[in-house]
Amino acid sequence: MTAGIEIKKMFLDLQTKIDQADATLRKASKLGMEVGEAQMEQTQARDDLTKARVTLHSFEVARVKRDVEAANKVANKNEQAGLQALLESKYRRMAQRPTIDFIDTYSAAYRLDVFETAGGFDEALQVDEDQELSFRLAEAGARLVFAPEAVVYHRHVATPLAYMKRKFRIGYWKVLVAAMHPARIITDSHTPQSLKAQMALLALVLLLLPAASFSRLARKALAIAAGTLLATTLPIAARIAADE
Repeated sequence: MTAGIEIKKMFLDLQTKIDQADATLRKASKLGMEVGEAQMEQTQARDDLTKARVTLHSFEVARVKRDVEAANKVANKNEQAGLQALLESKYRRMAQRPTIDFIDTYSAAYRLDVFETAGGFDEALQVDEDQELSFRLAEAGARLVFAPEAVVYHRHVATPLAYMKRKFRIGYWKVLVAAMHPARIITDSHTPQSLKAQMALLALVLLLLPAASFSRLARKALAIAAGTLLATTLPIAARIAADE
């Protein structure tokens, strides 16, 4: 009985991981990133999951676990590929700018005299101190540029759950950074304006959903908000169609 419960949990966790990897790869693809190979490999992960479920009926637990582990490995790899593609889409955007105002320290190099004159990192910030420093330097007139030829090594978080936890911490401390540099709420060189608009529209759609069940006005507002949200994805969809 215990083995059966364990295997059912393995199946559920694997299906969740495959779905998350699919979602990440779709998002990267909509941004025009090349993730076709990873998307094809997802088929192998789904096939391994199906094979494990079939094998389960033969009561060969070891084979089931082996198939699940194989699918997990593929799904993890493709999730990382999708996350990397999303990062690279932002790098492309910054490469088109003569100067930038947003830098993460894992990929930053500062002149020592500039760093010391600025007072270094704000130690009151547990997270996002690198973004705050780049905002402060840009506002002081320092020239920050994106160097596409530079090479850095950076270890990403290994699981979707760890990624979500990391993003939550970044978002939590980003509120304080935004209060310190309110102009960056409107625009920065790292975050596309379309993404901000989509986040606002998505929040509006979620807020309107409960009221739409009993209010005609809310249903109309929901249709407009959802339609506008969909419209913001059309330029990217057209670019993907042209590339294909």
